[in-house]
Amino acid sequence: LARSRSLELQPMEKVELLERAALSALGLGEYEQGRALYEEARAICAQKPNLISERVEARLGPLFAPAQ
Repeated sequence: LARSRSLELQPMEKVELLERAALSALGLGEYEQGRALYEEARAICAQKPNLISERVEARLGPLFAPAQ
């Protein structure tokens, strides 16, 4: 992920990398890191909606929803 930040990627590519990183962090028990990556992906989707915006929200939203 750090290496990808130095590359000029399309918004959709950035979101996809962030999505995978968030899922990986969650799988390693790093909830807060995963949530931060998810929020970063959401911010990119809000600025520049793309083909995977809905998928990211549907897939990661429930995993990182605030506890009620």
